[in-house]
Amino acid sequence: MSARLAITIAALAALVACTERRPPQTDGGPPPDAPARPDAGAMHDAGPEDPFDPGSSCVAWVEPLESTVGSLLLLVDQSVSMQLAGREATRWEEIQEGVASWIEQAPAELEVGLVRFPEHATGCGTPVEPTVAIAPLSAEHRAQIVGALGELPFSSETPLTAAVESGFALLDRLPPSEPRGIVLLTDGLDTCHPDGPGVPDRLVRLVRDRATQQQQPTVTISLGGDRGELSVLAANGGAPSFEGCAAVCRWDTPIEACCQFLMVRAGLDEAERLLGESCSFDLPWPSAPSEGDLELVNLGLRRDDGSIERLRIVTPGRPGGEARLGDDGTHVVITDAARCERVRRGEATLIGSFGCAQERW
Repeated sequence: MSARLAITIAALAALVACTERRPPQTDGGPPPDAPARPDAGAMHDAGPEDPFDPGSSCVAWVEPLESTVGSLLLLVDQSVSMQLAGREATRWEEIQEGVASWIEQAPAELEVGLVRFPEHATGCGTPVEPTVAIAPLSAEHRAQIVGALGELPFSSETPLTAAVESGFALLDRLPPSEPRGIVLLTDGLDTCHPDGPGVPDRLVRLVRDRATQQQQPTVTISLGGDRGELSVLAANGGAPSFEGCAAVCRWDTPIEACCQFLMVRAGLDEAERLLGESCSFDLPWPSAPSEGDLELVNLGLRRDDGSIERLRIVTPGRPGGEARLGDDGTHVVITDAARCERVRRGEATLIGSFGCAQERW
């Protein structure tokens, strides 16, 4: 388990007077209501290199924060082929043991849910509700997840595409700026799409778009022999490929040393690391800003030479952008993969400003 990545971003370091606006309180009380700006109706796109001056705003963020721990949804293929043995233990048993081993040491604040797919023994339907709801890892919740893998797999179909689509739909119910991702554990290709067994292009596009545009990875753990196309899926999901083993684990080898078990552990560890190093941050308000105050938030990346690249903030009427604020203004996600990577590497610092002196695009 890797430590969460500390990123230099922001808290309350500069309180500067604004026209017709009192500086925010610094004793933890609620910030004052923001009056309408004289230019509130004039918005323009000044371009990504147009800097803003945090020093002229009411509040500038300048102290370190940590990226937030988020939510993982485990999608587990329960087709009958998961009962095939690579040793005395089956693939299903190695998943059980791998998940149980990982979940025992995962951080309590991490939210995890589980979906077994498909929904029935016949047909390609997928559940509309999780088998185990997404929730923090209390002792009771850990036991529920491990217990949900106690029943043997039973299905004749493998609806990979529908399962991943349903999984992201479940994740979309969460607060919009929390980091999140999917772990797909399967031993085969999609058998439910019209072109026959395989990995449909629409599934590859889905995981690629989620990984690159929304920083929501799909970690694919392939436990079967169809590794080529699943490797393509993994490569587009924003995570390394965890593939099935060519060698059969000996009957007298402890399960903890078998490569299927080790792959499950490695894939889950990687998913946890990706969330811990996500570009999702809690913003350091003394109290949550009002809806009107969100129009006064500006974000940028400060380079080593001191120059500032302004980030476009996604809004309902302006979907294209490099950063997305949560509905309550207390979280932000850098949605652009290249800029996120620069922040992770320490090549740029995420900074912000709040106040009537700034023009919001």
